Amino acid sequence: MPRPFKRFLWKAGSVTVPIAHFLKPLVEEKVPKLSNMTVNRASIENNKVQLKFTNGDETYADHIILASGFHIHLDKLPFLEDRLKRKIIREKGHSAFPKLNQNFESNLKGLYFAGPLSAHSHGPTFRFILGLGKASRTIVRSISKQEAN
Repeated sequence: MPRPFKRFLWKAGSVTVPIAHFLKPLVEEKVPKLSNMTVNRASIENNKVQLKFTNGDETYADHIILASGFHIHLDKLPFLEDRLKRKIIREKGHSAFPKLNQNFESNLKGLYFAGPLSAHSHGPTFRFILGLGKASRTIVRSISKQEAN
């Protein structure tokens, strides 16, 4: 997307967008809820993502989808190892944001970003819950295609 058009969309997207009503049925009883937990570290163990939480718990997953909140800067994510952060290509002129392909995937295969960190690659709608439906469907479709190959 050309930078002037991105700037235009970014400004237009600054208007408050209502929370989408579709979110609840997409998540309830389909995605495990972890409340009041903070990821302390993410690493790869035996081709699985290992997440360690600040309360001492840990879990393994095939895939993770990052929902980092509104502190929009890739370098401020404490659970991504510094060596991974250094390898992620950034948006030109906006080093806080990863440069993502059409599937919300960074240059590191299998590392996807949705939410505010995807906004510079995909537009301001993706800073909000309203963009979550398209982002999640796109990411799941991409992961499914990779697993099929």
